[in-house]
Amino acid sequence: MTGLVNRHTSYPLQLKASSIFAEVNGFAARVLATLTYYNQCEYDVEGLFVFPQDERTTVVELEATVEERHVYTDIRAQTGQKSTEKSVYSVEEREDDLFSLSIGRIPAHCSVFAQVTLLTELISDRKTRGSLFILPSVFTPRLSTDEDEQLDSHDLYGSQMLISDIPRKTLEPYSFELQLEVAAPCLLAGCSSPTHAIQVDADSKATNASSIHITIAEPHTYDCELVVLLHLSHPNDPYVLIEEGKKERVDSVEQDVEKSPVPTNLVEEFTKKPSIMINYTPSLTSSSQIAEFIFLVDRSGSMSGKHIFQVKEMLILFLKSLPANCYFNLIGFGSYYRSVYQETQIYDEETAEHACNYVQKMRADLGGTNLILPLEFIFNQPPKKGIPRFVFMLTDGGVSNTTEVIDFVRRNAYSTR
Repeated sequence: MTGLVNRHTSYPLQLKASSIFAEVNGFAARVLATLTYYNQCEYDVEGLFVFPQDERTTVVELEATVEERHVYTDIRAQTGQKSTEKSVYSVEEREDDLFSLSIGRIPAHCSVFAQVTLLTELISDRKTRGSLFILPSVFTPRLSTDEDEQLDSHDLYGSQMLISDIPRKTLEPYSFELQLEVAAPCLLAGCSSPTHAIQVDADSKATNASSIHITIAEPHTYDCELVVLLHLSHPNDPYVLIEEGKKERVDSVEQDVEKSPVPTNLVEEFTKKPSIMINYTPSLTSSSQIAEFIFLVDRSGSMSGKHIFQVKEMLILFLKSLPANCYFNLIGFGSYYRSVYQETQIYDEETAEHACNYVQKMRADLGGTNLILPLEFIFNQPPKKGIPRFVFMLTDGGVSNTTEVIDFVRRNAYSTR
């Protein structure tokens, strides 16, 4: 279970309120979650805050208040823990995919107020060509029934279940608020949410449509995490974003907590300096684009022995790696040329098998090296409309009339690469 749980049973404490303030700057976001939990048990428990992490999201700061006691940790500065009550410890435990922090003793029927700060990257959505902001489900657990969530210590440890394996659910409704400030890297073409009804506003003093303010338009339904999709007007352009270094944190908690000297470390020094983020999302539609591939193979006498053997291995690899429904052909040349097909054919199981069998029988038996003849054969066939044509030549480099060949290729470069 994630969120605030009983350390010894992993049973969740009841979430009463979840208030989110998030700032999107370009393709990254800073999220401040203000959470209110309640110990519904008739006895004191030891609290443990658990948050699953991945390569996109990491917790950088956590602060909790239990009655008059404060617990605070700053992961960025690695300052450890601070507490106004010396008898209570707060131990930070870090793993690659799990962050956990002991909150200490929580009295029965006591509320816990927590603030969690995390950094996350937006996800590039290939289908919509937009950027996805996804709020971790720790802050919006799904509503469940007692039967679904009745897990005792025997269930948890007897079956050797991991904390992160248990569904993130809650037994009672909770209040949910969202304020999302967006500073996009370019003009926005739109904004939507596949999970929630949202209200999008812009500052009346804004000079363009790259900065917006997002809130929830209808009550949270407790059945899904929050997802916001930002539609960029130029999603495939490169962007460079600069962020100022970290400023010293000064707030009421630090004023109440006695500061201890913190040794300088690389993480702290790094966060004080400006950072540059470079983002580039290329258009990947070309990966499925149909193309025409022609393999031009040197079969002159100089290719005999290991050379022709290596070429045959390479050709088999090429032929088996071609995308479906492309066009292809295979031409061997020497003093004259031989072509598997008179024109390029659709790549399918039958034509691929025929070409591979042809390659297995190839020999370096076509005499000298005349590259102009097969090139004329290729260029005399007009390229298929709307389909790019690529020619790959495999040779040992023993071509005598290189200047003539280069000039001939240059004159036909408009249609073939």
